Amino acid sequence: MNLIPSPFYAIKGSKDGRTRLNHIYSLVPVNETQLFACGTDGLYLCDLVSRDIKKIKGTAALGIIDYVFKMQEDLWLICSRDGMYSYQPSKDILSKEILLKMYPEWKPYVNNYFNNTARSGSKIYWASEEQEGLLIWDPQQHTILQAKPGTTSSKGVTEGHIHNIKFDKEGFLWLLFDNSVAKYDVARDSVIKVLTYDHNGKGFNAGIFFDMYDDGSFLWFGTYGGGINGYNKKTGEWKYITEDDGLCNNAVYGILPGRDSIFWVSTNNGISRVNYKTEKCLNYFVEDGLHDNSFDEKGALFFDNELFFAGINGITIVDLENYYSSPVAFPVYIKKLEYIRGDKRNTLNDLQWNKIKLPPGTSAATIWLSAISYTSNRPRFSYKIKGFQDEYLPAGSKNKIELNALTYGDYEIKIRYLNEKGEFVEGAVGIDLKILPFWYQTWWFRMLVAIVALSTIIFIVRIIYISRLRKQRAVLEKQLAIQFERQRISAEMHDDIGAGLSGIRLLTEMTKGKVKDTPVSNEVEKIYESVGDISAKMKEVIWS
Repeated sequence: MNLIPSPFYAIKGSKDGRTRLNHIYSLVPVNETQLFACGTDGLYLCDLVSRDIKKIKGTAALGIIDYVFKMQEDLWLICSRDGMYSYQPSKDILSKEILLKMYPEWKPYVNNYFNNTARSGSKIYWASEEQEGLLIWDPQQHTILQAKPGTTSSKGVTEGHIHNIKFDKEGFLWLLFDNSVAKYDVARDSVIKVLTYDHNGKGFNAGIFFDMYDDGSFLWFGTYGGGINGYNKKTGEWKYITEDDGLCNNAVYGILPGRDSIFWVSTNNGISRVNYKTEKCLNYFVEDGLHDNSFDEKGALFFDNELFFAGINGITIVDLENYYSSPVAFPVYIKKLEYIRGDKRNTLNDLQWNKIKLPPGTSAATIWLSAISYTSNRPRFSYKIKGFQDEYLPAGSKNKIELNALTYGDYEIKIRYLNEKGEFVEGAVGIDLKILPFWYQTWWFRMLVAIVALSTIIFIVRIIYISRLRKQRAVLEKQLAIQFERQRISAEMHDDIGAGLSGIRLLTEMTKGKVKDTPVSNEVEKIYESVGDISAKMKEVIWS
């Protein structure tokens, strides 16, 4: 739903459809209502009032037209891949000869081509699209000085291929190269500072510099792959605005001023409206009214309070007067939810989205988000899952959240979106997912398994204990039997042998008295003592 006219206007060709814009490189104003569009297949004159477009006769044969420069009302210089030409609109004449006749100083460079110019006083600075460096042309004096790296007249220029040249607010000319940018002092006629992309994590995020914007404090450079890099002119500190901050793409081509703390940038995938103070971005794409999502490095122009961005398939115009910010928040909602169980995809619609229970075996889910916008701005969502992520993740250009490798459990998904003021709004919508477990994944089943396992362990331990106890009892009973047998034998020995020895000892003692003072008395005494010793030792054996 779009209740306010779109501030974007796409020009892809003439109204009658006879002329189509293929790939536009750069745009140059002709007058208050017309501009030249330099394309890969010729030069086009675009009427901004009638929206009529016509191709300039003879320019298709020149190949790519990189740039045109206005010398007089009826004299233009055309930079093409076939070299430099003069163009007289009133006579519709293209000619190298007329150019060299009027400005013979161009003879050494008439077969070269350039992509941009900057004027300071009587001098015109030309940026080489090849490797020729910077040309400084004084048409009044009919002189051209070449500042080319590696020569004695380099003037400090570090690289030969210049993508763009731009003046800052102090009047210094900045040269944008592949691997560096250079600050050129037109008064000294020399480079006085070079900022280099040195891949060390400090300074530029990336190289290949296409455009620059001076906000008074920071110089903002558009890089190919590193987003927008801001350089503080006083302190030398750096700021970065990239895809991580909401920029639609890190390949930045053109930077044009908006209102207040806003600039607009064209990229390799859409246009971003950037607040360089808050570093927040609003993104626009072909669905919002752009002619295409792909733009070109030199196709940015601020003209008559409108922004022009050129690229593949035409031109996008941003009417700043018609650009609105909605005073109300987006009505945002969850459109539908899809989930995969096994090989089957299922869809849920028109439900109360606060709490959703999904069946066991759900392995993936996709949440589709939507919003009703009262302007042409497309809402941009991001999300995080509580307990799983600390930072919000972008939902992507299709506004969908894809969850993969899911297991049973609870998922509290927090969703926020970027409103038309560039502010994040949280809590407007959210969803709690609960994926149910299989029966063997439930807590009661796990408790039952634990109880059975514990009971089994106790049972096994009890069996082992009883077995050991029985073995110990058998050993003890055996020892007791042996002890009882020993006691029985000892008792019998005491009764039988002990009594016999006592009798022998008694008889021996009686015999001692009879044979006293006889030759055998000593032998009888020895028998008596031996019987006594034997009796004592037998007692020790029996009772030990």
